[in-house]
This record gives sequence, structure tokens and C-alpha cells, in this order.
Amino acid sequence: MCSVCMDFKKTALWQKAFEMPNANANSTEQKFFSHGYERMRSRASVLTERISSDLPHMTIHDVTHLDALWEMASIAAGEHYDLNPAEAFVFGCAVLVHDAAMSLAAFPGGVTELKCTVEWKDFYARHFEASSDEVFAAQRATEDALRFLHGKHAEKLMGISWSGPQLQQIFLLEDMEL
Repeated sequence: MCSVCMDFKKTALWQKAFEMPNANANSTEQKFFSHGYERMRSRASVLTERISSDLPHMTIHDVTHLDALWEMASIAAGEHYDLNPAEAFVFGCAVLVHDAAMSLAAFPGGVTELKCTVEWKDFYARHFEASSDEVFAAQRATEDALRFLHGKHAEKLMGISWSGPQLQQIFLLEDMEL
């Protein structure tokens, strides 16, 4: 994590949901949901670290960007707003999934899968018409399609799996109980 970024575990929302005594949950439930979030965060960071290479002109969208949203949410919610551990887990997962979908790594078929979308084809046609350069048009279409589709694709990420080192299926959220 960068030195400027605040540790998300020090935010009010995190502390109230997972660290402080909570009238809506016991410490076992707090640990269950916080550890589940941390495992998913680790998997999502593999996807988000690729955003800078897939979208080089974007601002930083790695896991530190996602972590910073805990602070923004804490500020927006105010000091008297509490989430129980399950609600905080869902909030955190929504943050992770939304931007993780802005990476080619979020598409198990990679750029080949992205090129099959109507959106990519439309962006390609627009850029090719303007430049007559196939390589440029394909690169810009990929960037535009990733930005355009990431919210829609985020809805699918929890059900998508990737092949791991031993060709095992890996999901963002491994624990089916969660």
C-alpha cells in the first residue's frame, strides 16, 4: 500500500464492523466476514493490478484505489453509521468486483472474449473509420470496451472462474458459505 493511502482497516466502517464490539454480531462472525473479505481482496488484487497495463491512460485503479473507497465511504456515512459484518463484507466485495472488471484478466477468454462483444466491435469500427489503422483501432476499442463494460461485467465476476497453477478452478469468492 502506498505511504499516502490510509490503511482501510483503520477506517470507521471497518473498525465498527470487524474490530469493535458489535451489538449485531459476535467476534466469531466478525472474524469470519473480515477473513472472507481479505481472501477475496487478495484474489481481486490480481485482476486490478493488470488495469494499469490494459488501460495505461487511466488513473490508478489497483487495490490501493479500492482500499481508499473504505475511507471515502466512512466519510460519506458519518461517524454514527454502522454496518454489521455481513453488510460491510457485501460493501467491500462490491467495491472489489466493480473495478476488478476493468481488466482483461477479468475475462477468462482475454481479449478474444472481449472482441466477441458488440461493444468492442462498435468501438473498433468507430476508431478504424477515423484512423484506418487496424492496430490503433483494436487497442482503442479494447480500452474503450473495458471502461464501458466494466460495470456490466462486474455483475458476472462472482460466477466466473479462472484456471490456477494446477489448472484448478479459482473464483474471487472461494467460500461458498459466504
